[in-house]
Amino acid sequence: MKLKPYQKDVINYIISNPFCAIFLEMGLGKTICVLSAIARLGIKKVLIIAPKMVVETVWVQEAKKWRHTSHLKVVAVIGTHTQRMELIHEPADVYVVSRDVVSWLKVKLPKGYFNMLVVDESTSFKNPTSQRFLALKKIIPLIPRRVILSATPSPNGYHDLWSQYYILDLGLRLEKSISAFRKKYLYPVVKKDYIVYKWGVKEESKGRINYKILDITKVMKADDWIKMPDLILNEIPISIDLKKYNELKKEKVLQLGGVVAPENMAGVVQKLVQIASGAIIHDKGVDYLHEEKLRAMEYIIEHNVGVRYLIAVNFVHDKERVYDFLTEKYPQKVVRKFATSQDVNDWNERKIHFLIANPQSVGHGVNLQQGGHTIIWYNLTWSLELYQQFIGRLYRQGQDQKVFVHHLVATGCGNVLTAYNADDYDDETVDSIIMNTIKSKNGEQEELKEKLLNHINESTTTITR
Repeated sequence: MKLKPYQKDVINYIISNPFCAIFLEMGLGKTICVLSAIARLGIKKVLIIAPKMVVETVWVQEAKKWRHTSHLKVVAVIGTHTQRMELIHEPADVYVVSRDVVSWLKVKLPKGYFNMLVVDESTSFKNPTSQRFLALKKIIPLIPRRVILSATPSPNGYHDLWSQYYILDLGLRLEKSISAFRKKYLYPVVKKDYIVYKWGVKEESKGRINYKILDITKVMKADDWIKMPDLILNEIPISIDLKKYNELKKEKVLQLGGVVAPENMAGVVQKLVQIASGAIIHDKGVDYLHEEKLRAMEYIIEHNVGVRYLIAVNFVHDKERVYDFLTEKYPQKVVRKFATSQDVNDWNERKIHFLIANPQSVGHGVNLQQGGHTIIWYNLTWSLELYQQFIGRLYRQGQDQKVFVHHLVATGCGNVLTAYNADDYDDETVDSIIMNTIKSKNGEQEELKEKLLNHINESTTTITR
């Protein structure tokens, strides 16, 4: 295999910039670009932090695939505490660890142990109050070269950028603290008393933020560099019985005093999403309300003979329900609940007809494009990052067929997001709201990428405060 010209450009950028953000869309080869830069720099003891499944299935294998990186010793630091301790002290060029053990790293290794840091899927650290970010914050000043990687750098807006760029420059560009960043660039959208539940970016701040970060940022869009097949997004409306839904909705809202306060909104909306999908879980078990999404899924399958399906399911009880439905309906087909790297291999070898997966467990870095080209969203997700990453498992470089994405969208579910009062029922569905929210978030992220792309070539390296 040979590196493509745009990949060589990225490699040179990493080599020339000891602190840099590499925002390449899915399928452009972020992994091999980083490994190539490490090989050319000749750096030892590089720490790569990545999602667990990526640690287990991507970095070690990618280094072996390319002649110019096959000499690198890449160690996946996984297993028990004792096993991780042994692996991290092995002589190696690269150590790949799960983002879940960052706290373990800071207390178990001497200062200056690593010479380079790579944070794969840096949006995992976008929450500045999370334990993983606070743990990483303590070790980054000790590492002289730092790179962050993401295909979806701002899934919820510009406010996702602060902690990611802090990893690179310790607050030089976007303020030393999240409080200072918010005060300078953001405004509260949803607020109760002194607590802000949602931030928005000031319109005039967008250009200022872009200018501050563009000198250490490399952005590439897949459509500009590789030929991709069509991506077909299909919303399938699912009509459900509103009577039971409205009764349950009113019950949940009345439990909170008749009005849904911002701090309780997430819990109520999660229940509405479950109701829209046909089953709601509670302390005593699961109530099964309808089978409309199961029937819609069956209709899609029956009218597309021979197709293999990657099915997005967010709730454990729905995963079991979908699994039971498919195994009973199609006993001659292989139905699998995604769990291990073996499922990745079996899917890509086309041994699986239906692969049921939670977007959180399969949403980053896993290559599934060889095994199929059709996705069904059984449960929808509010997260643009998980949404795009999940689709990106099939729609990426190496996919040779049109990719179809079917969204099962329940209708008539009511709008708790705008109708806080228990007696108010809106015609817009919770599933429809999720779809519209994803489209809105994507618009803002695409705006960020476009502005950075437009200004990056005419920028200077001077940083003004």
